[in-house]
Formats: sequence, C-alpha cells, structure tokens
Amino acid sequence: MLTEIACKSAVCLPGKARARLTDAGGLYLEISPTGFKRWFWKYRFATKEKRLALGTYPAVSLKQARSERDLARRILQSGSDPSKRRQIERLELQLAEANTFEEVARELHATKASGWSKQYGERWLERMEKDLFPWIGPVPLPEITAPMLLNTLRKIEKRGARETAHTLRQTAGQVFRYGVATAAASAIPLPTFTARCSR
Repeated sequence: MLTEIACKSAVCLPGKARARLTDAGGLYLEISPTGFKRWFWKYRFATKEKRLALGTYPAVSLKQARSERDLARRILQSGSDPSKRRQIERLELQLAEANTFEEVARELHATKASGWSKQYGERWLERMEKDLFPWIGPVPLPEITAPMLLNTLRKIEKRGARETAHTLRQTAGQVFRYGVATAAASAIPLPTFTARCSR
C-alpha cells in the first residue's frame, strides 16, 4: 500500500522510461524522467487489459485517487467500461457547453432572420443581448429552469418594462422550442412561459 510520503519522494531512476509505484486494486502512480506524476487504474474489460487516467499528483492526492479508483470499479461492476463512460461524459459536456442559451438563440436568429423583416430581426436580437444574454446566455439550455428564467424576467419587470418582459418570455419560448427541435434541449420549462408576469 502506498503512502503520501512515498508518493512525494518517488523518482524515476536515470535511464528508465518511467517508474511505477503500485497501490491496491490496480491503482498505481507513474513517474516520468522529468518528475511528472500521474495516477492510473489498471483493469480488464471484455478480456482486454486497459487503464484509466485518474489525474496528476499532487493535484490528486493518494486518498482522492483511491476514491476515483473505487468509483471506476463500481462502473466496471455495473457492466460498463469506465473509459468509454468517461468519453461519453466528455462529449455530453462539450455538447452542453456548445448549446448555451445564447448559442442556440443566435443559431435560431441566423436560421429564421431571412424570413423576418429586417427591423423585427434586429429588434429580436437587441432585446436578447440587452435583457437575456447577460443573465442566462452562458447557461447550457438543458440547465435553465423555470425559476431561473422567471427571475430574469422579473428583473425586467422591476424597471417598469412589463411588455418587454412579456415579449421576452415568448421569445425565450421560441429558443427552447428550437432547442428541442434540434436536440439541444429535451424539454421546455413551460411554467416559465405560461405563467403570467405580475401586472
């Protein structure tokens, strides 16, 4: 079993491509000739030996590496390949980051603007840039909740722009419907769009 002291003092001997310090359950610390240290977990899936990177040392401590190993082991025991699961999670994260409210709204605008009047298209985008993008623009579409959007609309109401808030509720609905149609979102937070703002 490894100790923090052993991890800190571990070095790769001259002439060696790398050094490895093994812990229990397939966990090991790999040390490069330059002193760079990374955690790996060795496992078998579908008769093939594989390894999963668990982070660098000391950013990921021995205790944390063991926790990551245990989590990966549970995934393996459920019948899934931990490496494939991680790839899927990364792709999902990249997709979510690409499908922010602002990104989807701008895509909708670019798609529909040719069928709108120039004045309507410009006003549509101006309202979004002024009142919605600063608050929910960076948020992935699937993570926006009804209370989150309603709170944003109420900020607009509080400055006396009730009609603008009502219009933007409808506009946000357009963005979400477009998001569902393009698989950028799986649902529309309907209470936000159907509930009336205070009058």
